[in-house]
Amino acid sequence: QMCREDEEDACHGKPDSFNWCGDGGFFPFGVDGIVSGAATAFYGFVGFDVIATMGEEVINPQRAMPIAIILSLSIIFLAYFGLSAVVTLVLPYFLQNAEAPIPFIFSYVGWDWAA
Repeated sequence: QMCREDEEDACHGKPDSFNWCGDGGFFPFGVDGIVSGAATAFYGFVGFDVIATMGEEVINPQRAMPIAIILSLSIIFLAYFGLSAVVTLVLPYFLQNAEAPIPFIFSYVGWDWAA
């Protein structure tokens, strides 16, 4: 299990004003990481096609469809954005486990029962 000392070791030798101690710049996992992340996020939008096909079955599609589309996309965006923001703010990306970041964060904060 990772501890606070590991976090400090990653920033060893860096000035105090340097907040991001990881290597990799803007694309730390390269194009493969971007494609993998996009594919993962796509599954959150798979249910979106159900909303599009419901247009034939609702009573007032001119009103109901835009509301359903905007609401579903907003909920999905907030869920993905909120989770990624919390995970990244708890532990910088370069110290996370890329294979299972959420269970790793739970273990890191001491919530082994949730991991």
